[in-house]
Formats: sequence, C-alpha cells, structure tokens
Amino acid sequence: MVVSIPPAPHWFLERLEAYSQKVGCEISKDQAKLLKLHAEWLFFWNRVTNLTAAKTWDELIIRHYLDSIIVAQRWLPKSGKMLDIGSGAGFPGIPIKIMLPELEILLCELRRRKVSFLKSFISFAGLKGINVLRASWEEIVEKDPLVFDLITWRAIRIEHADIVDIANRGLKPGGVMVYWTTPSNLRDLGLTNNSCSYEEGGIIPLVFDYSLPGNINRAIVMFKKEQPKKIVE
Repeated sequence: MVVSIPPAPHWFLERLEAYSQKVGCEISKDQAKLLKLHAEWLFFWNRVTNLTAAKTWDELIIRHYLDSIIVAQRWLPKSGKMLDIGSGAGFPGIPIKIMLPELEILLCELRRRKVSFLKSFISFAGLKGINVLRASWEEIVEKDPLVFDLITWRAIRIEHADIVDIANRGLKPGGVMVYWTTPSNLRDLGLTNNSCSYEEGGIIPLVFDYSLPGNINRAIVMFKKEQPKKIVE
C-alpha cells in the first residue's frame, strides 16, 4: 500500500533556514530537507498517535527542531556512541543524527506506537547509524554498561538519583549526559551557579543558557563523568 504524506507548507524550508541563521546555526539543504521530511511524517502520524503537542509547523520548528539543533551544533560531541532516553517523536535524537551524522545513535522508547513511528521514519528517510529499541534505559545499560559517550534526555522529568545512576552505569569515563530544561527549573535539580552535590560522585554539571525565537529561554545541563584519576607511585 502506498502512503501519501501531506506536504509541509511551501515556506517551511525557508523559515527553518531563516530561524536557524537567526540563532547562529548552519543547516545544509540536505539537512533541511530531512528535517522537513521528519516534520511531515510526524504530523501525519500525529493524527492517530499522540507524538507531539505542537499544533503548528512554526511551533514545531522553533520549540523542537531549533531546540535540538542549537545544542547539537554548540555543545555536543561530533562522533561516538549516543543513547537518547525516551525518544518519543524523535526529539532530540533525529535532529541530532541529521546534524551530526558521525554519531552512532540508539533511540530508547518504551511505547510501542512511538517505536513504530521512529522505525518507519528512519527506514523511509534512509538514515544510517541510528537504531530504535523498545526498552527502558535500565535494561539497555544493564546489557551494555559503560559504553556511551553521550546520553541525552529531553522533555522527561529527571531526579537527582536518576542522573547519578545513569551516568555511573551508562557513560564511559569522560562521557557526558545532556538534559534539556529551562533556567527557572534549574533549582529543582539542585543546581545553582554550576555547583551541586553531583560533583561528589565524580559527575560535574555545567549549565548553558540559550534562547529560541520568540524570547523563549532554554537551558541544558551537561553532566560530565570524570576520568579515573591516575595513581602516581
């Protein structure tokens, strides 16, 4: 059966590129086309599966694509093995893969329909080096501990204990975990002025603020797992 996906508005690519330039990001024509394809696929599936609360194409560009692209281009490693926890509609994992194709990415999602959506889009778009697993992050890191250079976590509430547990069990020494939040929510994580109790476990938090078009304030917390200290005899 041939599926006809309704196209995005004619202005989608132009607006995506204009917004990206406004926030200091560069997107190639091929990358923009892949992001547009994902947006079309997303809104098509969203009719029957609750993938996103975004109601307009503009909202999707600003609050989801740009929110992923800015972080990918400014702060994320360009290669290595990445785990995206609770991938849902593919944010931030899909845009990160499009912007940083050398990353080997595993999308982790528990809900069956969202797993089906992610697998179908990846196959349709012909993306390589990205896979989807229907499992919890606990199951993944138990099977393959300490293998990830990068772990991402967006749009899901996170607790202090989760951060320490994920970093200790999933990250390679020197790896980073990136959590998307807002400046106003940093205090809920026990973060003030880049210092908190995480450092006691060898996990160093760094906070980076940025803005989306429309004066939307965002932040990420990058938790870096320290390398083991060499013993000097």
